[in-house]
This record gives sequence, structure tokens and C-alpha cells, in this order.
Amino acid sequence: MDEVSRGGDVGIEAPPGTGTAMNLLALSTQDVLECIAQFLPPNEVACTLRLICKSFAVHLQRFTSVRLHQESPNHAFAWRWAAPGALRSYTFRQRSQLLCLTAASGSLPNLILAAEITGCIFRAEALGAAAAAAKIPSCDWMIRQGWPWGDALVAAAGAGHIKVCRWLRDHGCPWDEAAIPAAARGGHPELVNWLLSVRPVQGILPDVSGILSAAAEGCSLAELQELYKLLVPLHNHQRQQQRAIYHRAAVAVAASSAAVAAPPVDASDAMMPITAAPLTTGEIHLLLAGAAGSQTSDWCEKFEWLEMQQPGASALHGAGGGGAANHASFIPQQQRRYYRTSIWTKAAACPNALERLAWLRQRGYPLDVPAAAAAATLAGNVTCLKYLLAELLTNDLGSDSGGGLEGSRSEGLSVDGASLLQPSEWMQIARTAAKAGHLAVLQALYAIGCLPYPGDDLVLITAASGGHMHVVMWLMGLLGDGSSAGGGGGDAALGAAEVVAAEPMDYDDCRVLNAAARSGNVELILWLREKGCAWNAATMASAALGGCEEAIELLASRGCLLSDNGRPYLAAACNGDLAVLRCLRRLGCPWGPEAAVFSHCVAKGFPLSALQWLVSEGCPVDWEEAVEMVERFVRRPVGYRQELMSWLLAQMVDMKMPRCQRRGGCDSQ
Repeated sequence: MDEVSRGGDVGIEAPPGTGTAMNLLALSTQDVLECIAQFLPPNEVACTLRLICKSFAVHLQRFTSVRLHQESPNHAFAWRWAAPGALRSYTFRQRSQLLCLTAASGSLPNLILAAEITGCIFRAEALGAAAAAAKIPSCDWMIRQGWPWGDALVAAAGAGHIKVCRWLRDHGCPWDEAAIPAAARGGHPELVNWLLSVRPVQGILPDVSGILSAAAEGCSLAELQELYKLLVPLHNHQRQQQRAIYHRAAVAVAASSAAVAAPPVDASDAMMPITAAPLTTGEIHLLLAGAAGSQTSDWCEKFEWLEMQQPGASALHGAGGGGAANHASFIPQQQRRYYRTSIWTKAAACPNALERLAWLRQRGYPLDVPAAAAAATLAGNVTCLKYLLAELLTNDLGSDSGGGLEGSRSEGLSVDGASLLQPSEWMQIARTAAKAGHLAVLQALYAIGCLPYPGDDLVLITAASGGHMHVVMWLMGLLGDGSSAGGGGGDAALGAAEVVAAEPMDYDDCRVLNAAARSGNVELILWLREKGCAWNAATMASAALGGCEEAIELLASRGCLLSDNGRPYLAAACNGDLAVLRCLRRLGCPWGPEAAVFSHCVAKGFPLSALQWLVSEGCPVDWEEAVEMVERFVRRPVGYRQELMSWLLAQMVDMKMPRCQRRGGCDSQ
């Protein structure tokens, strides 16, 4: 959605008196036009300069895409998005994405227009997008309109914008501890230092291991070493304080049980000496996980340096045990699976996952296939997943005890087709693939007999909820004898694997159709209806939750029930989706018997104009409950809360007045 292609050329008649200039420009060479284009924003060239005449369009053919995260001319933005029905086929998530991209572009007129046409009420993600792009005017407008802060400080810190972080804090943005590791993960050590210097003293202690793990992921080796020197003493001081607290508590408990007053604790208890080891082995392995997933060129060097920070690592290397030595042996046996999982998860998610997996195995880290496979699936790395499944088939699993079949059996793994992984493990992989639409991953699982799984239709439902029609069609092909699923699956997945005949899979057709309705994929909805999938009372609410007006109108035109329980309105209200609320009202969907819809809209922070529209459309209201919602949930600026509360209280007074007085006074008898 970040790019919108514009085909065709729009001729614009030159204004009177400019013919000579236009003729001169018509004789310009492509080099001159390219030079002019270099001084204009790319979207300005695509939406304005290229459309002056056909000759310009020919010379500027490479400027045919509009990137929404960059500033666009207001006339072009309005032409594309503000036309009637322009967003009718977009889901709530897509409209929210449009709003966020517009906020990141820095065009305030476009942002104001997008906030109106998308119907997305006060999305905190939009403020975060503007903060990450360092668009302070857009941030200022959203704050003055009452938009929630969300993770704006975290977003600005992750992008390295110290000026924006200062501005946010100066304008009342609440402190967020996650901003520090976000800055470290983004590779901004100077911002980490600044955030540490301004963090509230009364707040919780900083998560030093979390910050260093993020630094291992985003910073260079030199920057990581500097932060390590800075933060480890602070970490030691924290542990000293914690030990002092535990000591005082133990003394108090002992004194209480002995029915005597607790002896005074000397202030020096707060600085009780502890082991000089900087970080524990477990904490170091969290840092190793960050280095394993780092995208910096020196990730190997960071990993090796962090290995040397483990307790006992120096002695091992001094004895000649470096290089490919089993550094994982420092981890206690009962903790190895947890820590190695984080390392393999990070490594398998990288583009060069196979290279990293091989490097880690050479250094003695036992392969964790379930964790690595899940991460590779989420990243869509089919090559890595096939490698991992092949490792299972060839019994070449690493283990804490040395690898091979013994290690796999000790962890509940076997090598008989569908039992290569625990059902919960490979089903999680399958659902992750279905959610992302990675058909090749599902075909690889099918090739070793892991799909379909009798009695479990969540993979199919997950694919339908993502609107991935090609995946749904393939999975539906498995419901018979599986013959329609073999194409592209067996040979493409694992050449050495024998395709195991899977049992037919039962599925709940209503749940599948509801998931498709939530995705907003109209073509998929129609296809499932042709296959006999039925709808139920929850179908329209599912479509409303997805937020696609086209899907909602399609279902209504095909006779889908407009339930009288008000759940479609509630689904839209929970999203803060004013566009779908209006669509449901146009279709005549009943409000429901209670005032839940209006109360949800109040709690969600709907603008006063939207609440007034609901009342004018006949939405049931419990005014006392609405006032309570404001007091409990609305966290907008004081001015907005006061305006909303005044209006609600005035409506309460008006509703309690006799009807004749509300009309302007009763006639005297």
C-alpha cells in the first residue's frame, strides 16, 4: 500500500500567455527534465510535472509510483483518496495504514484530510509514525486534536530522533521505559545515554540486560562495548540493592516470628558486596540472541566478544578451548532449551539464516528445530525451513548431549513422518505460515505428512482471516483425498521425503466464512459461498470487525442476517471505526436492545461530533453510563474531556425535563 501506481496521462491546457514557455519546455531534452526533477520531491514529479503534457510523461517514465510515506501534492492526494467510494474496498487495517503513512509524510493538509476520510478515530499508531519520521508539525496537530500518545516516544527513540524525543517530553508525553532499548536496537547509543539521563528517578530500575541485548542487535561492536562498560556497573548496583532489600525482609520476618522488634539495619546493607561477575550466563545468552539476529556487518565479532563475557569463558579459551568449543556448556542443563531458543529464533529470522545456523552449530550450539522453524516461517524463509525439516528427516539434530537421535528423543522428537515435531510445534508453524500466506511452507509440511491434521481447522481459518485465497483453495483441496494438493508440494518441498497420505480434515464452514468476512476479501467470500460455506449470526459482526464496507454491503445484498443484537456496531465501535458505523446505519442494521454501542464509542474516545451523529441517528443512550465511561476510560486532553462531559451532562438534564418543555414550553391551561 506504500506505493500507488498511476497509469495514463492527463493533459492540462496551458493558461493564456504561457505558450512560448511551454514551447521552449517542449523542446527540452530528457537531461534537462531529469535535472528539474532532482529539485522536486519524487511524488511532486509523478503527480504534477509528469502530467503537464504527453512529452513530459514520455521523458519521466520512471516517475510513475507514488510513495505514501513521502509528501504528496494535496490535489493529487485528494483526487485519489477523497473521491466517493475511494476507500470502500479497504479494510480497517488498510485505512489505518493509509493514515499512518500520511502522518509520516509530513503533509499536514493531507493528514487532516486522511483523518476525515478514513473514519479511523484517533489512531495512536499515526502519532507514532509521525514521531518516527520526525514530523513535529503533524505531531503537534494530532496532540492538539486529542490523539493518544501511544508509543510515540518509543517510535522516535527507535528512529534516533533526539529532537523529537525532547519535544514529546516537553509537551507532556508520558515516560516509556521501552524507549531506551528501542534506541539501542536502532543503533543510537548517544540517544540511549540521553534517555538514561532524563528517565524519571521514581520509575522502575532500567532493564540493563534488555538494553544491552537490544544494543547487541542494533549497535556496532565498539558501541556495544561502550554501553556495556556504562551499564554493567549500574546493573551490579541494582543487584546490590535487591540483595539488601531481601536481607532486610528476612531480618524483619525472623524478628516478627520471634515476637521481638526488628533490629535496625545499617545503611551499609544497601551496598553489600556481591560477586564481581558482570552478568550471569543466562543474561549473556540474551545478549547473544541479540547478536545472532543483528543486521550489522560485525555480528559475528559481537557474538564472539559476548561469549568471552560469560563466567568461565576466559579459562576455557586459556586452555585452548576457543573457536568451535561448546560455549553452550556454560548454561545450566535445565535452562539450555530456553536460552538456545532465543538464539535460534533470532538467527533463523535473518535473510542469511542458513549461513548463521551453520556458523552457530560449528560453535557448538545445539540446533533447536521448532524455534528456528517457527522463526523462518514467520520471515517467509522457505529455504531455511526446508533445511530444518531435512535435518529432522536425516536424524542430524544437535542436542545438549552431543546430537543425533538420542538428543531428539530426549526432547520428545521422533523421525516417523508427521511425528518429526510435537503436534503443537508444527501446528504453530503451519498457522504462522497460513497467517502470512506462505503457501510454500505449508506444502513443505504437507510433504512430510504434517498436513492436514484431523479435527484441527485452525490453519484453514487462519488463512481465511488473512484473505489468502490461494492458500485457502489449496487447503480446501486437502479435504478430499489430497490429490489436488500434491502439485508443487512434494517435489518442491523435500526431495528425500516420502509424502505421507493425510487423513481428511473436517472444518467448520461458518467459522471459515466468518474469517474470510473479517479479511475483507470479497472474491474469497464469494468463492466460499459457491463451495457451500454458510453464514451465521456472527458473520456480519466479523465483517464489521474487518472494516471493509464492500464486504459488508456484499453480505447484506446476498441476504446475510443483520442481527438485532447490535454486535456489528460493537465490533466497529471497538475498532474506533466511524466509517463502518455509518455503513451499518445506511444498511439499516439494528442498534441492539441496550446502550452498549454508544458507551463503547464514548470509552473509545470518539469525537463529540461523532457522538452527536450517533444520537441523531437514534442510537440508544444510557447517559449515566456514558458519564461513567468518560471518568473511567477517556484519557484525552483536559479540554476535550471537559467539553464532552459538559455535553453529556446537558443531555442528561434535557432528557429529565418534561417533553413539552424540551419543545419550548407547555401551553398554559
